[in-house]
Amino acid sequence: KTHAEEDKKEQEKVALLNKANSAIFQMEKTLKEDADKIDEAKQKTIKEKLESMKEAYEAKDMEKLATLTKAHDEFFVSILSEIMAAKQKAAKNEATQAQGSANSNEQQEVKDADFEEVK
Repeated sequence: KTHAEEDKKEQEKVALLNKANSAIFQMEKTLKEDADKIDEAKQKTIKEKLESMKEAYEAKDMEKLATLTKAHDEFFVSILSEIMAAKQKAAKNEATQAQGSANSNEQQEVKDADFEEVK
């Protein structure tokens, strides 16, 4: 019975470490790929949270990791929605520009060409 409890605690520890590692990866990737879609204040907050998470991860501070991963989940929802809104706005602008290009092409005069049917 005690082994089962130890196994459960170890499993919880590994799961938390994996979750923290995923959060670290997600923050690094977001800063690298989508920094232009996030305001500077939030970028600074992400960097601070990233450093705290890395320190706790390296120290294997499970209590701090539990707190940080929970806070990360709540904070990152707002970051991801901000990124998605920026991407949707960019896509809408591209679609508008593409439509404008298509309209200017439609305004060009169409000429009939002479042709010969070869048999």
